Amino acid sequence: MVTDTMTATFSASMSGYVRMHKVETDSTNVWAQQLISAGQAVDKLLLTTDFQTRGKGLDSNTWQSKPGENLLFSLVVKPVNCEPSGQFVITQAVSLGILHAIAAFLPEADLKIKWPNDIYIGNQKLCGMLIANAIVGQTMAWTTIGIGLNVNQIHFGAHVPNPISMAVFSGKSFDRDMVLHSIVNEIDSRLQQAWQPSMRAPIEKQYITGLYRYMEWSSYRYGEKQISARIVGLAPFGQLKLETTDNELLVCDLKEIAFL
Repeated sequence: MVTDTMTATFSASMSGYVRMHKVETDSTNVWAQQLISAGQAVDKLLLTTDFQTRGKGLDSNTWQSKPGENLLFSLVVKPVNCEPSGQFVITQAVSLGILHAIAAFLPEADLKIKWPNDIYIGNQKLCGMLIANAIVGQTMAWTTIGIGLNVNQIHFGAHVPNPISMAVFSGKSFDRDMVLHSIVNEIDSRLQQAWQPSMRAPIEKQYITGLYRYMEWSSYRYGEKQISARIVGLAPFGQLKLETTDNELLVCDLKEIAFL
C-alpha cells in the first residue's frame, strides 16, 4: 500500500527548490506528472521518496532499490529558451551535473556517462534517469527529471545485471541528504547554463568527452548483427554516432544500438 504521508519544505540550500517528500510512492515521475496535470506543479519542484513501488527506467525497464538506502527523486522545471528540437541539451546538462556532484564524493571513481543518460563507474551502473518533456505547440512547458542513484545499498538482486553503489565502491556509507543537496545544486547550475544558447556547444563537448567508451573500439549489437565500432560524437538531435571498423558511420537512436 502506498502511503500518502507527505512533507513539504522550501530549501534555499538546494538552489531554491521546493521539496515534497513521501515515505513511499509508486513513482516520483508519476507523482510529478499528476501534479502537472492537476495544475499544481511549480518551477523548481523536488519530489523525493524512500521507496518506489513501481520505479521506472527507459521503456519498460524498472528501477529496483531497497527502502531508505538510495536516492529516488524527480525534479520538475520549466525550460527557458529551449525548443523541442533542442531538448537533448537537458539530458546533457543533467548528466554532467550528476557526474560532477558524484565525483566530489568519489574522487577515485572512473565516472562516465553511458549514452544517453546512465552514470557508470567502470563497467557498472551507478545511476539511471528518466526524463519526460511536456511540449505544448513549439514550447517546452515542463521537464520532469527522474533519478535513481545507488548510494548505500550493498546487496542487489541477481536480476540486476551490473549494479554498483557509492558504498560498494568506497567501502563507506554516505549521508543521503548531503549527496542529494550536492546533486540538485549541480544539476540546477548546469540547467541555468543550458538555458543560454551560447553555452550549449560547450555543454555538448563536455558531454561527448565524458561518454562511456568514447573513441574506444568496442562491441555493439546493431540491428541483428554484432559489430565492432567506436563512439565518435552525436547527431543534431542527440543520436549516437559510431564509426565501424569498416569506416561506416552509423547514426543510432536508442532502440537501434545495444552495448555488449
